[in-house]
Amino acid sequence: MHDVMNLLSVVLLAPVILVRALLARVRHGHFCDRVACYGKHGVPFDLLAFAGPELGRNLPRLINLLRGDLALVGPRLRASLQDAGYAGSDEALRLSAAPGLVSLYAVRQRVGIAHEEELSMDREFLYTRSIHGDITLLTRALVAWVMVGGQHNFTPTSFTLLGVPLMNR
Repeated sequence: MHDVMNLLSVVLLAPVILVRALLARVRHGHFCDRVACYGKHGVPFDLLAFAGPELGRNLPRLINLLRGDLALVGPRLRASLQDAGYAGSDEALRLSAAPGLVSLYAVRQRVGIAHEEELSMDREFLYTRSIHGDITLLTRALVAWVMVGGQHNFTPTSFTLLGVPLMNR
């Protein structure tokens, strides 16, 4: 089921991916940048991103998704096993699942509520993982993206929810 959904998303976005790839090639001389990352069981892979800072930079991650390097929802992406600072069972737990395009930590960080350390959020995600939880996290990621766009580490000092002013301290 996941493979069909992943393939369908790439097919539906193919025209956008093609235009963005051509833009990267014309403006930057190459299509993709590659970053060495670690996936399930610590297997290394190249995380793909279109060259340049323009919109749609992360669309090639759908290729990583199709190849099985990434999951739609999972623990946070690891660029280095040594820098992760996890030992023993913590590292084994985190490496038991493929990193996700969407992670609990990334969603909380995007809206400015990532106060817990990354490992505790990965543990929370992995120990309580379910289809319902994945769908909820994807929905929260979409809402966060709509609220703050491409900004990261956004923590508003105040905002209004249903007409009620709220302060973030």
